[in-house]
Amino acid sequence: MQNLKRAFWGTLAALILLWLVAEPHPFGPGPFFPLRERMVQLSGVLAIGCMSLATILALRPQQSTRF
Repeated sequence: MQNLKRAFWGTLAALILLWLVAEPHPFGPGPFFPLRERMVQLSGVLAIGCMSLATILALRPQQSTRF
């Protein structure tokens, strides 16, 4: 269970880091609505990532121990 939690949070952290690399000025000064647009974009990226993880988990991949 610990491995699953680490993989889940690690994947979300990797998605956030990739989004930060792709966004030129994520938290720059300015009005509220440009910041809101960037946060909506980030929440969309995280939602797609969670949906992908749930799909992979729903497939119930078998762990092979014959290595």
